[in-house]
Amino acid sequence: MKNSCFVNKRITVFALSAAIAVSAAGAVPGIRFPGSQNALTASADADEVSVSMGLTAGGSAIGINFSVSFSDEPKLYDVTVDDGEIDGTVTGNVLEFTVPVCARSMGEERTILIKRGDTVIKEIKICVYDYLRTLLENEAYADCHDLAKAMMTYGRAARDYFAGDTVILPDDFEDHNEVTVSASKFDNEAFNAALSEKNAPVSYYGMNLSLRSEINLSLYFQKTGEDALSFLEGFSGAGISTEVRDLDDNFACVSFDIPASRLDKLYTLTNGDISASVSAAQYISAALDDEDSNLVKLCKTLYVYGSAAKELADSAQSAANTHYGKATFYDAKNSVGCYKIDDIIGSDFTCAMNEYDSPCAEYAGAYLKVTSGDKSINVLVTDLFPTDSEGCASGNIDLSKEAFAALADPTEGIIDISWEVIGYPGADSAHVSYRFKDGSSQYWTEIQPRNTRYPVAKMELYADGEWHEMERKYYNYFSVGGFAGETYTLRLTDIYGNTIIDENIPWGDDVIRTGNSQFPEK
Repeated sequence: MKNSCFVNKRITVFALSAAIAVSAAGAVPGIRFPGSQNALTASADADEVSVSMGLTAGGSAIGINFSVSFSDEPKLYDVTVDDGEIDGTVTGNVLEFTVPVCARSMGEERTILIKRGDTVIKEIKICVYDYLRTLLENEAYADCHDLAKAMMTYGRAARDYFAGDTVILPDDFEDHNEVTVSASKFDNEAFNAALSEKNAPVSYYGMNLSLRSEINLSLYFQKTGEDALSFLEGFSGAGISTEVRDLDDNFACVSFDIPASRLDKLYTLTNGDISASVSAAQYISAALDDEDSNLVKLCKTLYVYGSAAKELADSAQSAANTHYGKATFYDAKNSVGCYKIDDIIGSDFTCAMNEYDSPCAEYAGAYLKVTSGDKSINVLVTDLFPTDSEGCASGNIDLSKEAFAALADPTEGIIDISWEVIGYPGADSAHVSYRFKDGSSQYWTEIQPRNTRYPVAKMELYADGEWHEMERKYYNYFSVGGFAGETYTLRLTDIYGNTIIDENIPWGDDVIRTGNSQFPEK
């Protein structure tokens, strides 16, 4: 093999059952096209039944989401897809169900038949490709045009690589010859060295992608001891569900699903104090050097598809994570911040967070983008809004007077705002650091993480062969509890589920230690 990151240099696909599996709406995970439920509406000749559809963009499977509205009770009607029964959900007089279709088969036509007794009420013939075409012709859905185009191109590449349906899809979009993937190469030598140092009963062999309803990333291991499977079952990661598969007498793998919108995201798998950070983009980047032109085309179009899905997902996530409230101001320079981080900000633009959004320092040290009207500023959360203050409510923040003045005339006193979490501006060039609280010793210690790209949701300590969650204090320190010692191995999880591990952080009293890790971008 030319590259140890490959297993047989192939992407595999798990085909859907020959009998189409039709299930409840939303059964295919992924990115749902915003507002597309009514982009293509097929109404019955009479007002008895109306049907609308939308799509969910997954990995290999694309969910066609149908919503059928009846003028009478749904139980009086029979609805089939390609002559097969469905298992949907009924709310009032509305039936919803999803038909999963492989990306490689998006040109295949599906038939929806609605009958009442022996009478055919409506017959609808539709395919994913036609639906995407309809979206592209409608400017009301311009926000998802890039994703629709990427899906169509990806579907054609998947058909060529996996020898999919015989329907010829027009080759009317760019071939992505200039696509590059800037993923760092997975360091298999360092990973194997860590496994060897711990006398693990396995050695790392390579990785592969499988295209299911989501994208499945697998790490393959060669068994070198009797307890290989038990050892592999010890691998876990924040925000993912790992599966161990015994392949044969010599090999096994650890796999997990990745949304199409998170191909670049690094997922950290840990097993005790052994860790590995992997991404689908690492495989895709290596595959671009392969001799199989169809594999290269598939990987390029998959990456472009994933990038378009990420843009849409991030936009939806940003809207969901935007908080609305009011802002006041106070003299932050003359206040000792409750979160104990005033000495590192280097800026007058700070704020105090309300206790409803941050009941136990959850947003301590977070950077926020605060907007009022047509003005926006970035501020650092260093303090807690006085809980007995009249303005302490969800969504509200108390700005430093300098920050408030950048948004409005201070004489206004109170202004309407929106805010959202952004990444620490210096994260690309700084590792996470750890402040040991004054009074710390080998017997009692509290630690405060600093310079994290995103707020820390959880901090754990590795001791006695397992991870222990550390108690978070309202003043933004994590307690070591009864596991104090000379050095610490720490695992941090941010609010987006990213995980990092820093090993052998030396104890100290009222000192700051620099680690070797930083959270990836969400």
